[in-house]
Amino acid sequence: MEENRPPAKRNPVIIGIVLIGLGLMFIIGRFVDFGGIGRLWPLFMFIPVAALSASLIKDPKNNAGALIPITILTFLGVYFLWLNYTDWSRVAQTWPNFIIAPGLGVLASWLITRERSQLASAVVILILGTAMYARIIMSNLGMRVDRFVLLGILLILGGITVVVVSHRKNRRD
Repeated sequence: MEENRPPAKRNPVIIGIVLIGLGLMFIIGRFVDFGGIGRLWPLFMFIPVAALSASLIKDPKNNAGALIPITILTFLGVYFLWLNYTDWSRVAQTWPNFIIAPGLGVLASWLITRERSQLASAVVILILGTAMYARIIMSNLGMRVDRFVLLGILLILGGITVVVVSHRKNRRD
């Protein structure tokens, strides 16, 4: 009977010991320099990624929604590692990643579900993130970008996305 239960329910003592060990590492790390190992904290973001990936592998169709947090946590985990080994002041130029990450997550989920609403949402979010990057790049190149023109362009692109998605839906129905 015990074989049918998930590993976490078979031996919660192991989970408890791991949590105690991690807690001790964090506390000791405040007082002892482990040679830069503190920069690796974003790796903890991959713990839920592993658990969610296992559920996704078992039943992709019913767990497609797990791709959203998997993609967001993976993208941001890699991004935070990069910042830890470069310079956190780069966030001033790369903050659109916080918009792009959820867009990529929804897009990844759409690859399995093929729900048009997910595709439309992903496209709108990714266009917004890309537009913010474009504004930063143009500003760095000394090009002045009017905010209202940028907003107008975003609204037009969003409208085009809605029209195309609804047109495809009506054609298939």
